[in-house]
Amino acid sequence: ISQFEDTIKEIAGLIPADSVVIDVCSVKEFPVKVMKENLNCQIIATHPLFGPDSAKNGIAGRKIVISRIKCSDELFSKVKKGLEELGLKILEMNPKDHDKEIAETQVLTHFIGRTIENMGIDSDKLTLKTEGFNRLMRIQEMVTNDSKELFKDMQKYNRFAKNIRLRFHKSAKEVEKVIE
Repeated sequence: ISQFEDTIKEIAGLIPADSVVIDVCSVKEFPVKVMKENLNCQIIATHPLFGPDSAKNGIAGRKIVISRIKCSDELFSKVKKGLEELGLKILEMNPKDHDKEIAETQVLTHFIGRTIENMGIDSDKLTLKTEGFNRLMRIQEMVTNDSKELFKDMQKYNRFAKNIRLRFHKSAKEVEKVIE
């Protein structure tokens, strides 16, 4: 995500006006702004809600967010149909609503997973693992398979990310007060 603007600017002159550019970034407002400012072609913004780990057995049934930014009805319908033929569940959403909701789902999940990783818990040495603990460890494993750059970029380029982190910290402090 941090390389997106420079990349778009670098290739903008190479993209004919009758082309279509489809991004797959985990945030939407930032890349859409960059594409609209720098490209003179059709634009569709997407966010596949899966990655290599969750889609290792296929993408059928997985979700993808799609936003019509600047394209013809015909093209948008073709793209949607193609994604549906792959077995994907289409979620149409504007970039702002996407980023706001993804802050409460993906951004928060990655923040919690990275926090658990930072704690340095060695679950292999533990024998009293509960199902809840195992689920936390799966979250940590899942998010740490993604690059630290992706983690930082999701936090930096989603304008709703900071607020969700602050809400999490505030909530943790309130829970801590219950046991004092």
